[in-house]
Amino acid sequence: MAKFSADNQPQRRRGKGWRQLVLESLQARGMTEQDFADALVARALDSADPCSGRAMIEVLARLAPIPKATAPLVEFAFPQDGSMVEKIDAVIAATAQGELPADLAALLVGIMKTRVDVHETTELAARLAALEAALARTRTD
Repeated sequence: MAKFSADNQPQRRRGKGWRQLVLESLQARGMTEQDFADALVARALDSADPCSGRAMIEVLARLAPIPKATAPLVEFAFPQDGSMVEKIDAVIAATAQGELPADLAALLVGIMKTRVDVHETTELAARLAALEAALARTRTD
């Protein structure tokens, strides 16, 4: 594995992030982050400024951000050691009985399907490797 050194550097480097670009732009205008925050709040509180509403939205978004939606806690009978079909049947039954919202049921079934897909792919890769190894042994014999 190649190690990075002064002579071994990536050809294309990632550019500056948005925050760094904004800070440099403020600095070029002789402003600090605090100066910018002060100007934004002043503009938000200036009722004569036609942009005060938008400025207030930005201030409030930083002071009291809207919390991200989270799934409710739910409990339903789930066969921990059951087959994948039994687990999906339990999710469908819980949804039909109103114990589990349909969007969460779809999410759970999607997660279970992804798990099955990953398991199948991993198993197929192992079987293919074993077949290739057996084929290589027969060619050398």
